[in-house]
Amino acid sequence: MKASGTTIEERRTKNGNIRSYRVKFFERGKRKSVTFRTRTDAESFVKSIHTARTIPSSVNVSAMGIIRQIQFQELCANLVIEIEKAYDEVCDILIKKYTHTAERNLSLGEAVRKFLKARKKSNCRDSTMNEYIHYLGWLKNSFGDIYPIGSITEKSLRELINSKDKISVQEHLLMRLKTFFRYLVREGFLTINPTVNITVEKVKKDETPPEILSVEEVERIFRDLPQKPAILASFALLAFAGIRPEEICPKNSKARLAWENVDFSRREITIPGATSKIRKLRVISGKIDNIWKFLELTPKSQRKGSICNFSYSTMRRIRRKVMGKAAQDVLRHCFGSYGYHYLDPRIVVEIMGHVRGFKTFEKFYKGITNETEAKKYFSIEPNKKIPYPKLGV
Repeated sequence: MKASGTTIEERRTKNGNIRSYRVKFFERGKRKSVTFRTRTDAESFVKSIHTARTIPSSVNVSAMGIIRQIQFQELCANLVIEIEKAYDEVCDILIKKYTHTAERNLSLGEAVRKFLKARKKSNCRDSTMNEYIHYLGWLKNSFGDIYPIGSITEKSLRELINSKDKISVQEHLLMRLKTFFRYLVREGFLTINPTVNITVEKVKKDETPPEILSVEEVERIFRDLPQKPAILASFALLAFAGIRPEEICPKNSKARLAWENVDFSRREITIPGATSKIRKLRVISGKIDNIWKFLELTPKSQRKGSICNFSYSTMRRIRRKVMGKAAQDVLRHCFGSYGYHYLDPRIVVEIMGHVRGFKTFEKFYKGITNETEAKKYFSIEPNKKIPYPKLGV
């Protein structure tokens, strides 16, 4: 006889006579047995087990189902927690076992020093270097100088990034961290880049059209500037060649646009990669005639060294005096907007080194000015009535 995994076995003597009856059954997952002298007693016991396991008719079956469902959900939640703990433990074991010696032994502080040294050798801009120092400083403060780089996980980096309130800060931090960890993988200090799958919400780009000045305002600026060749040449390069202020007169870097980059015979101005913000060589040529009249104000004998032979603070002081509160890039924006109608727009993009590409350039600059105003703009020349001294500032 069987009932829910319960069996009755006959136990016999050596002569084959039945001695007793053994009932085997499960209780709370464990196998148990009870021996009876008669089959009747054994069968009665089996029936009692079956009755005890049957839900009484007075019990609400649906309620029992809900209770079991809740218990099952709690069990699943506990299992998830246990699995996550086990996963973290396994990951730690695998990291220790399979990461190579460099990952286990190279400290974060040493890794940062190696990276910054490599960036400096690659002629990285001062402003970019300062960003790396700033953001990697956060990384070191979070983990510590002696923390092994192979133990830095994606999860811990996400926590660091998410701890910053501003999306723009998160975006810049992640960008610098990705470059740092790519370097470590490339140099063989890491086998896996923990930033590969990390993303942050992109900051919505400002789509306000750039500020520009009228032709009359630009003419006034060149009348009000100190009438010295170096100053006029520097501001003319901003206005009529679209060069960035930091490429002519940077705040810290020694790499300035020099007279050796200007070819008067071929009417070409070369922006070397070391000077260019985008670290790519650019060549300015074409039908921009008025720029050369400003550059020619400097005598041949003085065309040595940097075109802008005065300091960044002097440049800033002059700009504020003659241009007021206008943005420092306003003359470059003027070149972009007037140049769009005076030159081939795609050539203007190349001259300016516009990193966002032609479509973005066209979106911002296309409708600001017109062809008539553009011709007037590129006809602005030095004031011939004012004598120009030989020396700079």
